[in-house]
Amino acid sequence: MEPLPINTISIEGWRSMKNVEVTLGKINILIGGNGSGKSSFLSAFELLNAIGNNNLQRYIEINGGANQNFHYGTKKTAEIKIAIKFSKKSYLCNIIPGNNDDVLIGNTAFGTKHSEKLRYETGEEPASDYLKDAEQYYSLDPLKQEISNSLASLIIYHFQDTGNTSPLKRVSDIYQTRYLHPDGANLAAFLYEIKKNYPKNYESIVTAIRFAFPDFKDFIFQKTGENVRLLWNDRYAEHYDFPLSALSDGTLRFIALSTLLLQPNPQKFIIIDEPELGLHPEAIGILAELIKLASANSQLLISTQSVQLVDCFTPDDILIAEKDNGETQITRPDTEELKDWLKDYTLGEIWRKNIMGGNP
Repeated sequence: MEPLPINTISIEGWRSMKNVEVTLGKINILIGGNGSGKSSFLSAFELLNAIGNNNLQRYIEINGGANQNFHYGTKKTAEIKIAIKFSKKSYLCNIIPGNNDDVLIGNTAFGTKHSEKLRYETGEEPASDYLKDAEQYYSLDPLKQEISNSLASLIIYHFQDTGNTSPLKRVSDIYQTRYLHPDGANLAAFLYEIKKNYPKNYESIVTAIRFAFPDFKDFIFQKTGENVRLLWNDRYAEHYDFPLSALSDGTLRFIALSTLLLQPNPQKFIIIDEPELGLHPEAIGILAELIKLASANSQLLISTQSVQLVDCFTPDDILIAEKDNGETQITRPDTEELKDWLKDYTLGEIWRKNIMGGNP
């Protein structure tokens, strides 16, 4: 089942967010000062991913336990509520703290655009409008599967680690090609699969890399048994193969980003955290064009601190994270208010001047 696009997401009681509701477009560029709650907002999608993969308890555990994740602790916040409205379907989940700093699923609900009631599956607490008719209950199982699949597909991509032990530089299992891993650990196998089966996409990826890194010529795939290592050559020494460690950090990240955004079968919702790290300003401009191209097939949520990247988009694409009395708020800029400013300044300059918010 193909994942669903998201219209709105509502979050209550999760980390710095007491009560947030956000309408999402095709492109969503998230800005905000340090400590504004951008990471909390992104992590809500990680939470949904954990629910979709039946891995909620483990996710809470490795992130400090329930008390660290409920808004100002479990004594102040009794439950976390997350609701998503897709184009024709909806999902709601309540999470309550357990007795050992763990969590319990309260009520989960699945609904369609044409049903007035959500179908509830009871957890710790009963739901008053739980549908008891067995035929109706089981007829909605495909809906549950479809939504669970959509939640499980919510992945946050972080390509920040480019050190000596970077996942991006690893030898890959040649069969790990279902999707690009969040840290790019299967980059070699994923690119190899694209080259074999989707040559037009592969050529688009290589072309994008050449725009940002003119000396780059092509990738070399070194197969050993069921593993593949990614090498590359340049246009000056095409018979000499370089390891990925010979690339700059920014170039390596750009390769991963190009692969993610130009892949043949992209996720319906792509989330990237600070993709601009280490990139030259010219490469940031190319990245913006890749994001726009990817939006033809996917929704994108991009968290950034880059003025140059913001310059490449419109006010309608921007989400602003700010703290108000210790609570994160996610808003959109007033497009009418910015019209006159945009006659003299770029959107990034307006952000720097704190005219639309998003600064400390």
